[in-house]
Amino acid sequence: MSRKYPKIAVVGAGAVGLATAVCLQDTYPSADITIIADRFGTDTVSTVAAGLLRVTTKYTPGTPVDVLTRWNRDSFEFFNKLAYSAESPDCGIAPRPVYQLFYEKPQEPLFGKDLDGYRTLSEDELKHFPGYKFGINFVTTIMEGTKYLPWLTNKFKSRGGRIEVCKLNSLAPLVGKYDVVVTCCGLGARHLLNDESVYPIRGQVIRVEAPWIKFSYYAESGVYIIAGKSYLMVGTVRQANNWNTEEDPKDTELIWKKAVEFMPSLKYAKRISVGVGLRPTREPVRLEKEVMKFGSKTLKVVHNYGHSANGIGLSWGTAKHATQLVGEFLENSKL
Repeated sequence: MSRKYPKIAVVGAGAVGLATAVCLQDTYPSADITIIADRFGTDTVSTVAAGLLRVTTKYTPGTPVDVLTRWNRDSFEFFNKLAYSAESPDCGIAPRPVYQLFYEKPQEPLFGKDLDGYRTLSEDELKHFPGYKFGINFVTTIMEGTKYLPWLTNKFKSRGGRIEVCKLNSLAPLVGKYDVVVTCCGLGARHLLNDESVYPIRGQVIRVEAPWIKFSYYAESGVYIIAGKSYLMVGTVRQANNWNTEEDPKDTELIWKKAVEFMPSLKYAKRISVGVGLRPTREPVRLEKEVMKFGSKTLKVVHNYGHSANGIGLSWGTAKHATQLVGEFLENSKL
């Protein structure tokens, strides 16, 4: 296949898919790029995610540390630049100071040296958090999916990107139409690619108004309180292989009970909504090239899915890596 301008399809329109499509436009401005998905915006798990850039190996098991570190640094550079730019109000990305609490001193976090103001908490500071023996404080970025995804979508469309609303049951219909296809399909990889190693980890969050809380908190007990630009996100649960996308009142009660115990002033917060999302988890994250066969024909594919709880946080770093792999396919094709 030889074209003057490459045709590329990105399957999936969550944070990973949209970031990949925009990154491809940055690198190949003359390319004809189409996003193919059956779910957009609030129908994706990315709009439920807390969106705190806090990458750990715990929630991305199986991925080599050096690769994870690369993705994290590329993502942090991208989000940090946006957080301090004039686009911050529109894209939903902003800098936020965070307190992270542990029962015991952990290994040095991967991201520690990359974050502004990274330091350990003093004994006096830890007295504010009974039961926790170690803590760190740093400035990172928060990404509100309800703003970030529309911002990415508008950027993609403004550059001539195409969007096709379609549910694919196979990549076969794309053979001969595109030079390279990038799969950012999350849990959809189970039916689209027959990849049963992808599984859901269910999460549930509560959005509230509590303007007196300016910092974000992430505790080893599972409680997090994320101070967003428009609301406070309180969570969560982590339930592997639970496919329920409806609110579980028992989970809501448990999350709120633990959160108020951690931060008593939350009892005065105004509840806005409850969100549920299924984190697409794979060990390791799948980011690789594959030449797939469909009868006598082939299709060049780059896979980019399975980010679990680090979907938004790692989205730009893995988008850059996926774009690099697309480039290798295009170069070898001598387009």
